Amino acid sequence: MSSSVNDKRLCVLKEIYDRGGVVDRNEFYQIGESCGYSRKGLGGFFVGKRRTLTYISGGKVALTQDGEKELRKHNIIS
Repeated sequence: MSSSVNDKRLCVLKEIYDRGGVVDRNEFYQIGESCGYSRKGLGGFFVGKRRTLTYISGGKVALTQDGEKELRKHNIIS
């Protein structure tokens, strides 16, 4: 994974973490765009073996345990 992709990805995860780990869907789109993603590019957070984000009730997006592990792995949170 290139560092710019990784930086964008970590930017989204950190911003959601800073907002308590849960944001509404529109806020998620705004965070993604501010970190350099288009809306189409945000789907990758929700797929794969280690999903870093998940949809929860009420149209919200939540950081998963794997998302927090990713932030810890890069020493962004402790």
